[in-house]
Amino acid sequence: MKPIISLLLGSGFSIPEGVPRTLSLNNSLSKITESEIIIHGSQKAGLLRGEQNPNSRINWIERMFVQEFIEFYSAKESNNFNYEVFYDFYMGYLRNEKNKEAIEEFNHSFEVKHNLTGSSYSHDSKTNIRNFNRTFSQLLSDFLKSPKYYDDGEAHSYHYNSFINFIKETLLSYDIKIHSLNHDILFDWLGSKHPSLSEYFSDGFLLEGSPYYGNVYADFEDGITKQRIRKSYYAKLEQFANKFDKPLCLFKLHGSVSNKIVYTPLNNNVIIQPSEGNFGRIKDNYSVSDYYMELPDDKIPNRLSMRELMDRVEPDILTGKTEKMFQYDAGYYKLLFEHFKNNLTNSELLIVIGYGFQDDGINKRLEEYFLSKGKKMIVIDPFPPDTDLTRKYKPFPVPKSIEYVTAEDYSEIRRKYLTH
Repeated sequence: MKPIISLLLGSGFSIPEGVPRTLSLNNSLSKITESEIIIHGSQKAGLLRGEQNPNSRINWIERMFVQEFIEFYSAKESNNFNYEVFYDFYMGYLRNEKNKEAIEEFNHSFEVKHNLTGSSYSHDSKTNIRNFNRTFSQLLSDFLKSPKYYDDGEAHSYHYNSFINFIKETLLSYDIKIHSLNHDILFDWLGSKHPSLSEYFSDGFLLEGSPYYGNVYADFEDGITKQRIRKSYYAKLEQFANKFDKPLCLFKLHGSVSNKIVYTPLNNNVIIQPSEGNFGRIKDNYSVSDYYMELPDDKIPNRLSMRELMDRVEPDILTGKTEKMFQYDAGYYKLLFEHFKNNLTNSELLIVIGYGFQDDGINKRLEEYFLSKGKKMIVIDPFPPDTDLTRKYKPFPVPKSIEYVTAEDYSEIRRKYLTH
């Protein structure tokens, strides 16, 4: 059995690839207008990037609520908008009625302003905030998505060449556990599609044995008649199986824009999660629309049938400065954090890249299961964070952005801190 090293990736890891940094996300989300939002009848929402909205008259009130609620909060905070603090503000109301007076006063003013009182568009504050959260979470996800990460060709990014070479060489002697706090799927793409890494990569999801499928539509043109033909195919989707059984493992501690929760509708309209064995989470894929599960047929013995699923349209991500920590010890995320604990306990080195040490739940685990044992931590960041934790444990700093860390820098890390 090989020894282990762990990595922890924060948002700074993804910046060289063009994934928006937190300040950019705050700026974009704080200024969003209803004309930039599309909400479909299925409640799936997204950003319009110059396209016309074919449903501009539909869901106008819901889109306007998104714009005006963000404007209300931003003005309340003197335009110092932070989307994670904002998430805590309104989710605290849903959880235990924090900020009740301010939110309910806004909801009342909104209904009066748009003459909604007594109409079918009038909703109580909690309904409007739940609807808002469903849309807002999808908009946040949309800023972090890139179609190229769904391409099945090889993954290459010159920003990470030295980093990937370091991982490849280190895998000769170590198993590597990578823990990401990022919702984007940059490292998922590199790990699963880069020719130097893909054979070693595991993220807990498996295609083999998965009963999940999605519909994919494709248009073709007949080569002789030039007639357009539309086809629909079932595409098999990966399910979370809690299998991290390869040398390079990725743990998405704050979820992912590509993860989706699906449910099985029963005849009595009760909605349940699929069996506990697969945890009801699948990995979404590009252009997949409807979701199905292969299950025993209710009427014909020894036969399988495709049963349509319901899906939670918002992405499976954790956010908020404090709200996300309520999930660290629950269900699916409890499993991931158990792996985090075990990996830290068994690692001889921890490399932190682009993380500002602002998550109290993460910091607590870093200290309890790794730093307090006298083990070494390296921090790769152009502006190494100055926090209570870093002052106490004095990590070895590499004051560079990840794309500027050289092969010589990695050689020094191996020489000083790796024993195998």
